Amino acid sequence: INQKKKEIIEKINGSLLVVINTLRAGGAERALINLLGLLAVRGVSVNVISLYGGGVYSSQINHPHVHVELFPLEDDIAGKLIINTIPNFQEMVIDKKFDVVISFLEGHATLLGSSIPARKKIAWCHTNLKTYHWTSNFFVSDAAEQACYNKFDEIVFVSQSGLAGFCELYPGINSHMSVIPNVFNSSQIIKLAHGSVNFSGFTFITVGRLTAVKGFDRLIEAFADVCLRVTKEVNLVIIGIGEEYERLSALVSSLELTERVILMGYSENPYQYMSAADVYISSSYTEGQPLSIGEALILG
Repeated sequence: INQKKKEIIEKINGSLLVVINTLRAGGAERALINLLGLLAVRGVSVNVISLYGGGVYSSQINHPHVHVELFPLEDDIAGKLIINTIPNFQEMVIDKKFDVVISFLEGHATLLGSSIPARKKIAWCHTNLKTYHWTSNFFVSDAAEQACYNKFDEIVFVSQSGLAGFCELYPGINSHMSVIPNVFNSSQIIKLAHGSVNFSGFTFITVGRLTAVKGFDRLIEAFADVCLRVTKEVNLVIIGIGEEYERLSALVSSLELTERVILMGYSENPYQYMSAADVYISSSYTEGQPLSIGEALILG
């Protein structure tokens, strides 16, 4: 553990630290990639600590001013011990005297980020915790989570509805709260949308991590009903990876939709498929400010 701490401290450079749970395919993770790109253009040095290892976005952080420290789940025993013991994690960075620490996601990143000394601490909230309180398992009680958020100087929400839901859930928060929408690189999205993708028939498309909250099961069931009602060829394309893949795949088979529903998996460039489709659909039960809807609007 001490060797791991030494290695990390030697690599950390600059006064801005960002803590996130993972760099897997997800909206918050994508929002961080966009934000890091803007900061890198301005020459800002940023340290990123990903608590659960890397992910598909790890390879997209290649800016000279951005240092990323990953804690792989399987082989980095020291890293796992550090991030699961708050005093050890605090001790690891306490001498760096950061100006700003940003916990860029709810849950573990917020819990650990709250323990790191800094001149200013910011918590970023990407969902409506009132309607989707997925972080409750990280805290012994709601009161403990509220106390954790009170350690931050600022809490940033990506939408007004997220802010309103949070205030309803935790009315006793003293931290300053504000709304900063997600950052989009519109020119890059439009550039990547140009491709040779063509779908046969009328095509619905959606993009997101395959988790229960995204509601892809009800989307597939609704699409099955559409197939019964129309005579023209219609298709549904779902781009994303996640723990619901097997269940969704079985649902597609049971509804005899294997020729009409495509579970495409992860795509580094989903925009060429989005641009070629006819309709973008969001079936989520709750969202903060979904990046994919914003990207679909940019693509028209």
